[in-house]
Amino acid sequence: MSFTATVPTFTVTASQKTSLEVLGGMRGMTVLVWLRSAVDPDEGIRFREMSIPECQKKLPDYAYKVIDALPVSAHPTTQFTTGVMALHVKQKILS
Repeated sequence: MSFTATVPTFTVTASQKTSLEVLGGMRGMTVLVWLRSAVDPDEGIRFREMSIPECQKKLPDYAYKVIDALPVSAHPTTQFTTGVMALHVKQKILS
């Protein structure tokens, strides 16, 4: 099994393994890809070279609908996690 991720600044092939090796515990496999983020003194946090407002513009409408459906008292971390999970439904995480 091979996994290749392309992000704005690089392409990495993480591992060349079989599905049995993955299911058998992933010993010796590279399984983490770090994506660059930074804190700009003027714009604040930048993720994948985008500011938070730029990231928000890329979010599909359904992600906002899912977050808005949460109770007003929902913790910000719960809102964030729920939004990320909503993106997984339609596989928008790496696009």
